[in-house]
Amino acid sequence: MTVNLEKSASQSFSLTHETFRPELQYQNTSIANTDSFTYLGVTFHNKLNWRLHVERLSERVTNKLSILKCLAGSKWECARSTINTTFNTFILPLMTYCCEATITTPQLVINKLEVLQNQALRLIMGEVKFTPIDAMLLLTGNKPFQDIMKEKALILYEKLLRIEDPYWRGYIIKPRQLKTQNGLIQKSWTLGKIL
Repeated sequence: MTVNLEKSASQSFSLTHETFRPELQYQNTSIANTDSFTYLGVTFHNKLNWRLHVERLSERVTNKLSILKCLAGSKWECARSTINTTFNTFILPLMTYCCEATITTPQLVINKLEVLQNQALRLIMGEVKFTPIDAMLLLTGNKPFQDIMKEKALILYEKLLRIEDPYWRGYIIKPRQLKTQNGLIQKSWTLGKIL
């Protein structure tokens, strides 16, 4: 395997204030240290707070909403079902890609994606800002974005528990000492108890 050092970087994940930056080398060439790195479309920040990932995702979704604007425009006059199918085919998968891990993101950050979904619903329905979101969700047959995230996180959690591996078979949820954020397992376990 040939390693492309231009696309490689070193990154450490920690909630401490002091960032650990090891000096790594590959074939006498230093590997750059970074605080954030994008891998397979997911932006990882060294604090794992997912804010940068959601910001970049929001930009991509905003650009894709122009497709819905064109379809909803007066020249095209597409049916609502066509615009809704376009949203569910091209935009929603982009929003839900790797959303299982982003379930740990603070509510304020997730609200950005919820707002974008609401904009898409208004374009689908051809409604104004004051139209109730619940009514538009009901008429289009879509779910709230946060419900989709929770559902996908719970499915992943259940899949992890069913893996034929000694680690996951004996996994026990323990109280964590971290005060700032929970991990995917802890958040999914809490959601499972609520439901």
